[in-house]
Amino acid sequence: PPAPARPFSTGPLPAPATATTAGSTAEAGKAAGATAVAEPAPPAKAVVAVVPVQSPQRVGQPIEVAVQANRSGYVYCYVQTAAGNIQRVYPNRQVRDPRLEAEQMLMLPADGGFKLQADKPGAWKLACLLAPREVYNDLPPPARWGDFEDVRLKSFAEIRDAFQKAGGQPVVMDELAWQVAP
Repeated sequence: PPAPARPFSTGPLPAPATATTAGSTAEAGKAAGATAVAEPAPPAKAVVAVVPVQSPQRVGQPIEVAVQANRSGYVYCYVQTAAGNIQRVYPNRQVRDPRLEAEQMLMLPADGGFKLQADKPGAWKLACLLAPREVYNDLPPPARWGDFEDVRLKSFAEIRDAFQKAGGQPVVMDELAWQVAP
């Protein structure tokens, strides 16, 4: 084929962007004949959501929730009874792996082969935490108590703080509360 009328060239390279604003960097790129490329958005903050499927209104009724996160991680769920005791309900002896993939829906207790029900009237709470890595074995002994047994920490916030300290990374949490009648 015939040679082009003038040699191929990308033109002069833009000056390095040192201490410039995004607008001036884009203008420099346009002046040099380059097309502006948008920088990728920073990743969204991790979020875990706990949604009631069935909230008990009376003693003896089941507790069912759906748990979903926008990032993959490790989910730990705790229930606070009307007496104020906190127990880990997930993972447990039936479901040992707390891994949850991003946007995957976890149904509790349906996926776990266990039952949760309100056995006393009063205020009940359930919280689920999402940790970026498996940290359960790094937790202090008061937070590593067995499943369905009382944890020696007094609040969900204390549990979240223990997870953050053990893992050295932020842990997100969502919680539900409801009132159970006799």
